[in-house]
Amino acid sequence: MPSRASSENTLHRKAASGQNPRPQTPENSRPTLAELQTTPLNPKISTRRSLSAEPSKGAGLDPHRIELGDEMAEYWAKMAVKTFLDEHVPGGDPDEQTKSMFHKFDGEMLDKLEFVMASELIKGVQSVFQCNADNTLVAKDTADWPDNTDAIDRAVSATMRPDVCIYSTDDDHAAPYTLTAQELAGRKYSEERKQKLARTRWGSMVVPIELKSDISRAPFHFGNSRTEETEKKIKARGQIADYATRIMQRQHRLFLFMIVICKREARFLRWDRSGAIVTDAFDFVKNPEPLHTFFYRLSKMTREQHGYDPTVVPADADEIALMESYKDKLPQDDYLRKCLNDAMERGWPIQKVMMRQEDVVSVESWRAAANKADSTGSTPPDTSQASSACGESYEKELGSATQYGRSGTWQFMSALLLKFPGLTPHGVSDDLESFVHVLNWFCLRFHRHDHRTVALQRLVASLYDVSEKDETSKEAFGGAAKLILMQSGKPAVRLARHGPLKTLLEQLSALCEEHYSGIDIEALEANPSDTPAAKVAKPTPTVAFPEWNTRLRPNAQAHVPPSKKDAAQKVGAKVLSTHKAVMEAFADAIFGGAVWADDKTNDQFANFKIGTTKGQSTLSTGTSSHSGSKRKPEESEDIAETSSAKKSRNGPSMSSITEDAAED
Repeated sequence: MPSRASSENTLHRKAASGQNPRPQTPENSRPTLAELQTTPLNPKISTRRSLSAEPSKGAGLDPHRIELGDEMAEYWAKMAVKTFLDEHVPGGDPDEQTKSMFHKFDGEMLDKLEFVMASELIKGVQSVFQCNADNTLVAKDTADWPDNTDAIDRAVSATMRPDVCIYSTDDDHAAPYTLTAQELAGRKYSEERKQKLARTRWGSMVVPIELKSDISRAPFHFGNSRTEETEKKIKARGQIADYATRIMQRQHRLFLFMIVICKREARFLRWDRSGAIVTDAFDFVKNPEPLHTFFYRLSKMTREQHGYDPTVVPADADEIALMESYKDKLPQDDYLRKCLNDAMERGWPIQKVMMRQEDVVSVESWRAAANKADSTGSTPPDTSQASSACGESYEKELGSATQYGRSGTWQFMSALLLKFPGLTPHGVSDDLESFVHVLNWFCLRFHRHDHRTVALQRLVASLYDVSEKDETSKEAFGGAAKLILMQSGKPAVRLARHGPLKTLLEQLSALCEEHYSGIDIEALEANPSDTPAAKVAKPTPTVAFPEWNTRLRPNAQAHVPPSKKDAAQKVGAKVLSTHKAVMEAFADAIFGGAVWADDKTNDQFANFKIGTTKGQSTLSTGTSSHSGSKRKPEESEDIAETSSAKKSRNGPSMSSITEDAAED
């Protein structure tokens, strides 16, 4: 590994020459992808949080932020300020006369509390926006007003809010964040501040700005003094990562700009779904030009240049009214109407997805083609050869590792992939098992059963959330309870009423039991964790890809699983090596003649409490080892250097971001 100093010098040379300073991933001593049977698992908090049995609210928010901050350690890339503006912020610069109209920031005001800092910053930003006659942006103080639609989401805190937000002033965008006179009534705000106040609205903000008056709580290093790497800083990085996550969940974004300010210094950030670019810190009191330039260009940029997906646009009032009229025609007790009400009243903007005309196939034309085929007595073409080719291609695509950190959805991964990370090849059977887990999970959540809230939360946590980290290999693993369930042949949920859904759950569970009867678990458990090996399976005959028509066959026979005795004798056929048995289970449930039970109910996860699952098992990725407020001195050098894996990821190490202030 090159030394940190040499890496930093290389980074600055690239920045000075106008090259992209993001380095290539250096070579490392980890196993090559070819040596791994499948991608090692990485149970990220960002992919587990929304489905976890442990909500990240209130007392659960700090651990969530710490875990998210740790997760981000690999995904920061440093860039010089000039390079950032040249490469990522397009547009012309103001002339000297225009520059003279920009507000000069008052350092004394920026050394005070954050609400005073916000007022001074907004004054400067607005002075820039006002110099563009076509400007449609405004800076607002949002520090006291969280997004009230967050309260509906059980997985997130309803108190998160940036200090300042840049919003669009268009009427359709302004309404969600505008505070009413009734909301402000009785509040002890000065008239000047009232004019700057707005509500946090993740679905509307263009650029969030986080202010820190305390350098120890800043996500990166600022100022001339080097502060220790602490839990507070990790938490602050988790906080801004949470902001980016919420915005990208509420908006169709390709990327997102953000600014972090600590007293008189600022850093620009640019987020996308691979991580974030972070610039050097710069003193915008001594040198306000970078900040003025950013906001001037921002005011002239298009929505696409702001990072919005150009293929998705906000629906207009007429389109929303049409959607509302369709919803209102549904019966009051209709389940679809309830879902539409939830979707349209949660503060999530209603969007319109744009498609090329040639890519659109209407339902009417599809039905017409089907009816024509039926009326002429023609049969759908034989697709067995094409299906077989697709199946082989699918297997080939799944059969090898493609990256070192699989994200995916931890809750729904197969027991084999969770319990034996890197040892078993990812096959069709793993994806089919994932579907079974999704179905069980939704039944536990939205169908009547005999589990009470506390017992239900513990069951869901043990089956779907548990993860641990091997102290030697640093790989995450889990799935022990899930494996026992799969081997038992029983569903995760015992539905209160009989019907096709209950039959389907039972048949799919039997298929999973048969599938696992053909896998030598003991051999996998005996396999050393540092020697990746192929899936250890008992010899089984190859099952050809079935011949399927384009529709389920009404006369499809249900798959009858072998008895335990037969399973032992026949050494377990690869029943999940193709989709055949699963499709037949569906056909049996749909065409079996049973009446569908009306057993839907409200969200049974909504009342899950923080702390209910504590002491039961490890529910973190193994990164929540921050029991104190500080790390050991030798650990504070570099967040990204806590493991060899982190050293080798893309972007400069965190030390080049958190320690560069001492070098500037």
